[in-house]
Amino acid sequence: MKKVFIALGIFLLLAGCQSQFMTGGKVYYQSGQYDKAIEQFKKAIEAEPNNYAAYLWLGKAYSQKKEWEEAAKMYAKAMEIDEEKALKEMKNDPMKPNPYWYTYDQAARHYMKKEEFQKAFDYNEKALSLANDKETKFNSLIMKGAILTNMGKPDEAEKFYDEAIKMDPDNPEPYRLLGHQYYTSGDYENAAKYFEIAAEKSNNNTNILMLLAASYLNGKKFDKAIETYNKILSSGVEDGLVYLNLGNAYREAGKEREAIEPYLKALELLKKKNDKNVEVVYTNLGYIYYDLKMYDKCIELLKKAVQVNPKNCNFYLLIYNSYVAKKDTKNAKIYMKKYENCSGEK
Repeated sequence: MKKVFIALGIFLLLAGCQSQFMTGGKVYYQSGQYDKAIEQFKKAIEAEPNNYAAYLWLGKAYSQKKEWEEAAKMYAKAMEIDEEKALKEMKNDPMKPNPYWYTYDQAARHYMKKEEFQKAFDYNEKALSLANDKETKFNSLIMKGAILTNMGKPDEAEKFYDEAIKMDPDNPEPYRLLGHQYYTSGDYENAAKYFEIAAEKSNNNTNILMLLAASYLNGKKFDKAIETYNKILSSGVEDGLVYLNLGNAYREAGKEREAIEPYLKALELLKKKNDKNVEVVYTNLGYIYYDLKMYDKCIELLKKAVQVNPKNCNFYLLIYNSYVAKKDTKNAKIYMKKYENCSGEK
């Protein structure tokens, strides 16, 4: 009889330790002390290796430290011990968003950034299986679409975007992602179609308008591109690349005089940032001045351009052509020589 009491006492002691460690871990977790929480949950597991709940809490603590893979391993271990109970607890967690969904979702995003798309896909599958409300399911669906797009499976991706649209037709994100999918494939017409919807549903979000304008520009709908870039600028945006692309749109539309002002503004803003696109502006604006027979302005501009990059041989050539047009033989010879020295041509 004495031996029975001793054995029972040991059992109660172990159970008490396990409970103490779990309680301590939860207290540390709730107070944001995740390293200490991890220590406690590990001790709970040492005291009771088949405690699936300890593994779940340990995983949640790792998740808070953004150690997504380690967290996922703990969840997998919990399901090995008791899959039914572990899954039930994971799906019914009252926190918003569901912390187990969040771990898998963030792991998927982490591997998307690393361009490890199969791993991203696998974690997204797990996230989708735990999405227990409209918001988490919607986010998992558009993430699935983005992953499939990057895996080279646009048709499959579109199915998930369409499902997300059915869930929340007023959310601009699936339209934006569909637009981006078409844009990267070179289908600018369909890209513009979806960016138009995304812009409308986002109250003309600047980033979406930029994508829309780029779709118009690349799709040779220059008047619409001009209208959209001007809309962006009228909202107070001061961006050299927007002015550059507005100038490009005017130029492509055959409105070279209208392109001059945005190109000059692009030059001013891009020079402040030492942006490499400064050379593009010098080149495009130089050709406009030349085409409009504004040879003095062309020469003045491109002499400044040469100071930015003396290895750009086209600058010398365009200056030479301007001097030829002015019938200034002396300076034309000088810049032909500079061009030959730069290009190696004779």
